[in-house]
Amino acid sequence: MSNDLYKFPITLVLVGLLSSDTAGVLSSIWLFDAPHLRCLKDLIIYLPPEYTESCPRGYIAVFGLVGFGGQRKMLLNADPLKENIEDKMNRLISEKKCGPMVLVLLDCFTRFGGNQYINSSATGRYEDYIIKEIVPFVDKNYNICAHAVWGHSSGGYGSIVLGMRHPEVFPALADHSGDSAFEYSYLPEFPKALDAFREAGGPKRWLEDFWKKPNRHQRKDVPPLNVLAMAAHYSPNQKSRERGVDLPFDLKTGEMVQDVWKESMSSYSLVDILISWPSDFYEYICISFLCDTFVAPRSLVRDATRFV
Repeated sequence: MSNDLYKFPITLVLVGLLSSDTAGVLSSIWLFDAPHLRCLKDLIIYLPPEYTESCPRGYIAVFGLVGFGGQRKMLLNADPLKENIEDKMNRLISEKKCGPMVLVLLDCFTRFGGNQYINSSATGRYEDYIIKEIVPFVDKNYNICAHAVWGHSSGGYGSIVLGMRHPEVFPALADHSGDSAFEYSYLPEFPKALDAFREAGGPKRWLEDFWKKPNRHQRKDVPPLNVLAMAAHYSPNQKSRERGVDLPFDLKTGEMVQDVWKESMSSYSLVDILISWPSDFYEYICISFLCDTFVAPRSLVRDATRFV
């Protein structure tokens, strides 16, 4: 197939049309040839009720980042007995609980089971993909006046990182239970991941076997998949034979590889990053934090919010 077909975004599926003045709509799914990822990705766009290109104020584009193991279609909630995101947005806007906005639901799923929305040689340049490809595309094709980003879990981590590094693009962010204190959220999973890797013959073999399973929703697979994915984002190494990542522990002895662990903590742990961030940063960006003790231990909630 010719690569020329994918040089520009193309409409793949038209999901709906603006059928009335009181209902918004999931407008389009776009197929992308993403240069920063070297693969095809798609988008889902929600347009609010009475959306028009001629509105002088324009609309805020809100980018949604899903948690680990998720992808943008999960936000659509196809369950006929539950409210999907299209219906929820229509209801909230009609009840005056939020203003009209454009929702942008991204496809950032990777072979490691999720995304932290940063650049990595192991997963791809997803930070560049969002900032340099998706945001300009949305601005060009829709009536946009500003941007915001929100996410849950890994998506919450991504919203913080993108907002901190690119406040000129995302002057507002919302983080719901975003990954933060690594010593509480990742460290306890290391022994289980080590056992799984040893049994499979190494992380690379484990991941290959994982994707061959007919059912990949098994509790025992969560620690090794999560540990491997975090290493892919926080300690990628193109020279490594284990899927291009450096693990924070030795596969033979189980000992911590302190250089890898300390680099992950100092460079990517949100608690450490936010405490050391310039104080005037918070004068230029609107931040919302939520942390549910059901999905995060109390000690994690305490440490993740101690910078506020």
